[in-house]
Amino acid sequence: MRSFPQRRAAGDTVPPNLCRLFLFPVSRLRLSFCRPAVAPWRVREIVEQLESLANSPGVTDIAIGPRGAWVSSGAGFHRVETWSFGEVDHRDLARELIERGGRHVDVAMPFADVRLVDGIRVHAVVPPASVDGTNISIRIPMAKPPTLEALVDRGMLSAELAAEMSSRVIRGRSILISGPTGSGKTTLVAAILAQ
Repeated sequence: MRSFPQRRAAGDTVPPNLCRLFLFPVSRLRLSFCRPAVAPWRVREIVEQLESLANSPGVTDIAIGPRGAWVSSGAGFHRVETWSFGEVDHRDLARELIERGGRHVDVAMPFADVRLVDGIRVHAVVPPASVDGTNISIRIPMAKPPTLEALVDRGMLSAELAAEMSSRVIRGRSILISGPTGSGKTTLVAAILAQ
């Protein structure tokens, strides 16, 4: 599938009945711009760059805030030097993303979490709950989650611990998995449940 800039340059159009503002095939962010009344032109510019970031190999997290944008591929966040959008743009983007998930975010409801198509999670916080400005977190699931064996091979946990956790889940026992943001909690749970 060609990107929006490629489609726009070729003069392609998308039939209105097939249009959705955000499409997420194969667990990767894919954006389409066939509903201009929903997304102002400036949001479209942001979304084009967001699409490019989200489709970069291995990207699992995008964080947007008053001081710019950052991406992570599982080895920590690094700043997106080309990000040039400001507070008004971030607020418009937050509203649009949260509305895509069937909720709203504004002064009366200054934070919201939604799950979009293919498990993409968006969290947005706007003023007054966020004193510096709008903050958006986008979590993009991996196209193909790793197996428990692959996590053992990568050193996330020992083979003994993996076997014990799998055994407990099979027997219907509870396990507790905790850790900071981006540490692999959801990845680990998915790998255990896929056994």
